[in-house]
Amino acid sequence: MSKESPGDRIGSWSSEVSQAQVHAASLSANPRRATCVDGANAHAHENDDRVYAVSVYAIPVVVLLVLATPVTLIAFFFFHDLWMHEGVTVFKRRRVLRSGTAAPARILSADMLNKTIGKLSGIAAAYSIVYEVLPPGAPPFRARGIEVMTFVEKDANVPDGASVTVQVRFDPRSHLVVLVRVDIKKWALAREAARRKAQDALLRGGPRD
Repeated sequence: MSKESPGDRIGSWSSEVSQAQVHAASLSANPRRATCVDGANAHAHENDDRVYAVSVYAIPVVVLLVLATPVTLIAFFFFHDLWMHEGVTVFKRRRVLRSGTAAPARILSADMLNKTIGKLSGIAAAYSIVYEVLPPGAPPFRARGIEVMTFVEKDANVPDGASVTVQVRFDPRSHLVVLVRVDIKKWALAREAARRKAQDALLRGGPRD
């Protein structure tokens, strides 16, 4: 491969300089063309400025929307839960379940309210439950609590019938009562086992309940 000689380099540089001089001369001879070139450059710079200005204002707006969406959802679910439980926060209920006094209680009434919410396990409704709490070593008292349950959870925890006894936890000072719920899976398995046992008894010729 042949190497470029100094003379060739000087010739190439002279050619580039000549082309630049010819281009400058053509612009000088044709002011309208020079004006068009300057206008195109100015328009390009103006577009760049607009893009920069839009990005400066758009990026903070997008960031605020991204941050505000989960905050809005959390606030919505918090206040909806507060409305469902008639002003008793989830934090109070969890505190009572964690450190409240355990006791059996008789359910005197359980009425479904006109309040529902969608859950992964189905539609849940609010139930107003009147308890007669039987604290160990203390006189009984009556209190009302709100439980939000699906129909299956209601059947498992608050079965229909008179004088149903359940387990609760309560705050000794405010008498806030929270139902201690049963394990739904274990309850479903026990109910299925009882159903099969009853059917087997019928197949053996036993009396029908």
